[in-house]
Amino acid sequence: MLYKYRAPIDLSNPDDCYTFKIFKDSQLYFAKLSTFNDPFEGLIELEAHPLKAEAIDRHFRVLRFRERERKVTPKPFSETWYDAQSNINRIFDKVIA
Repeated sequence: MLYKYRAPIDLSNPDDCYTFKIFKDSQLYFAKLSTFNDPFEGLIELEAHPLKAEAIDRHFRVLRFRERERKVTPKPFSETWYDAQSNINRIFDKVIA
């Protein structure tokens, strides 16, 4: 659940008000991190190791499922596991960078 205290809607100029856009357009405004006055606000710490192992396992199962659905000769388990691991490592490296 997210709470954000907003200024009341300026009825004389509602299109220029972020509060009005929440209700009218279902849009939320987020300021850029560079405009925050606290340099540590908005920093996110990720604990990637347990998540990565779970993601590799899940991706492995998806790859095996796709092979069965296509009715192709499945790759050896070790090769599919390597593919899953490579894909997830590449994605995690991009996210962390």
